[in-house]
Amino acid sequence: MLTHRAYKRIHAALRCELSTAIAFRGILYRACDPIFANTRDLLTGEGSRAQGGRWNAPAKATTVYLAQSVDGAIAETLGLSSHYGFDPAKRLPLTLVAVDAMLEVVIDFTGADLRKSLGVTLAAMIRCDWRSENAAGQESLPQAMGRAAFELGAHGIVVPSAVSRTFKNLNVFPGNLSGKSHLKIRASEKLPPPAAPGAVRSSS
Repeated sequence: MLTHRAYKRIHAALRCELSTAIAFRGILYRACDPIFANTRDLLTGEGSRAQGGRWNAPAKATTVYLAQSVDGAIAETLGLSSHYGFDPAKRLPLTLVAVDAMLEVVIDFTGADLRKSLGVTLAAMIRCDWRSENAAGQESLPQAMGRAAFELGAHGIVVPSAVSRTFKNLNVFPGNLSGKSHLKIRASEKLPPPAAPGAVRSSS
C-alpha cells in the first residue's frame, strides 16, 4: 500500500508536538460481534490489523477502537452501516463492554492547535473515504496520522467520530502499552469463554 503523501510531514510535525500528549484514566466502551466478545479477542486489535480501519491501514499499527461513551460505541457500530448502505440489523446482536483504561501517552487529534500544527482539518479527518482509498492501494490521511502516532510511541489517540461530532473515540495501540498503561475489561467474568479453535458459528 502506498504511503500517504503527507505522512513524512505529519510524522515530523507530530514529533515536535509530543510534549502536548496527555494521560487518560477512565472508562471506554466497545460494541462488537458476540463471537469476539471474550477476554482473548476483545482487546487484541487483530481485526483492525487484518482489515484496516479509519485510523490504521491493514497490517499497520494494530489498533483497538474504543468510544468514550456508550452512545458513541453503539453509533460507531451501527451508524456507519446505514451510511454505507449496509443493513444495521445484520450487525446485531452486539455485545457492549466497558473497559477500564489507564494510558500515559495519548495524542488528542481533536485539539485545534495540534491540527493546525499538522496542517489537517477536522473535515478532512471525518469525511475521508478510507475504504475507497485503501481499495485503490493508498493509505488514507487519518491512517497516516494514526501510524505516525503509533510509530512515535503513543499509547492511544483521541479522534473525532465520523458518525457524529458530538462523540469522541479513544483508539489504543496495544503493542505500545508500557509502564502503568493498560486496558482491563470490566466484569470480564460475565463474558463467555473464547470459541474453540476451528469452531463454526451457527446460523440458527
